[in-house]
Amino acid sequence: GVSYVKNFVKKKEYYDADRIRDGSSAQASLDSLAARGFCRPRKPYEPPADIEDRLRKVIGRVMPEALDKKWSEVKLSGTKKVTLIAECAKELSHAVPNPELKELRSVEHVAKFFRTRVDGISPYERLVHAKPGELPDNLHVIPEGIRFKPFDPESQGPDGLFRGLTAYPGHGTKVVGLRSRKKYGPGFHMDAEWPYEITLGKV
Repeated sequence: GVSYVKNFVKKKEYYDADRIRDGSSAQASLDSLAARGFCRPRKPYEPPADIEDRLRKVIGRVMPEALDKKWSEVKLSGTKKVTLIAECAKELSHAVPNPELKELRSVEHVAKFFRTRVDGISPYERLVHAKPGELPDNLHVIPEGIRFKPFDPESQGPDGLFRGLTAYPGHGTKVVGLRSRKKYGPGFHMDAEWPYEITLGKV
């Protein structure tokens, strides 16, 4: 998970020899990786019933020499790899996520990827939908994040005590991304000074 990557980033030291062609360092790449979320949604995918025939058709078109060989022994790199993955993705309407591209080192790896079903559920959602007894007793998963909405009754407090003010007066919220906006609704702008007037963002 993300904690493992962050610990790895802290412990590992990199030197000039670890620099990438564009001038950036491996350390910078790992820092970027550690900052990313690991619960990104995936598009569901169900391998078609004729998956083997369609794979053989694409492989035969791109790499005909591989058809009569053991696919695990046919290594992929460069243009051949890019072309095969792109053609398979087009044929089966299923894209390969960037982090998994480096794992596809042979024709068999590519075939296995496109044979594998994807349920479209993120790791966090899988925890949310876990059955009783599948999770540790000390783990409590919140299905939906608790979000402050200034005009909702829940944010007013008992008898309007909080008057819709956050614990951080003068600071609004931003909702970035179409998926987040659809899930959480618009953010809001709050004036930095008293009386902290609130303006809702556009839907």
